[in-house]
Amino acid sequence: MLIPVAPADPIISLEDAKQHLRIDHTDDDAYITALIRAAETAVSERLERTLGVTTWDYRIGSEDICGGFDIRLPTPPLIEVLSVKYFDTDGAEQTYAPANYRAFGIGGRGGIRLTGGASWPSLRYGPEAVTIRYKAGYADVPEPIRQAVKLLIGQLYAQRGEMVQENLTEDPAIKNLLAPYRVWGV
Repeated sequence: MLIPVAPADPIISLEDAKQHLRIDHTDDDAYITALIRAAETAVSERLERTLGVTTWDYRIGSEDICGGFDIRLPTPPLIEVLSVKYFDTDGAEQTYAPANYRAFGIGGRGGIRLTGGASWPSLRYGPEAVTIRYKAGYADVPEPIRQAVKLLIGQLYAQRGEMVQENLTEDPAIKNLLAPYRVWGV
């Protein structure tokens, strides 16, 4: 389960969106702000990436860490791992010592890996036994992603109240802008 702890600020400001839409009044500011969030969410989901810098809690079950293999973190690009907490067999929350693991794949599809000689402690069996808190996203969002979000905002604004027959992120211009950034595979 992936939970945002500290969501990012929008990557497109209201002023940027209004300039893109060529709007100079304030009548639709609340609506445009909602479109910014909707467009950013659609693009983030399409890419399977975090756009603006966000702090996440990734909760996994005890069965997901059996064997001590790497744990890949969803929604790259990974910035840093802040903490790893777990529930011990008595149900008490513990902090796993940072010396026992290291982050890998910073700036891309990263995760954590146990350091040499380290092993997982005895965990409470079941879901959400381990919580990995980490930061992911772009400090400076690539311009093609920003432009794709603006195009999507423009389409949503122009087509409000109308039925959209297909996924708007399938628009060829948006699709081509996003293609180099899409996460493929597991």
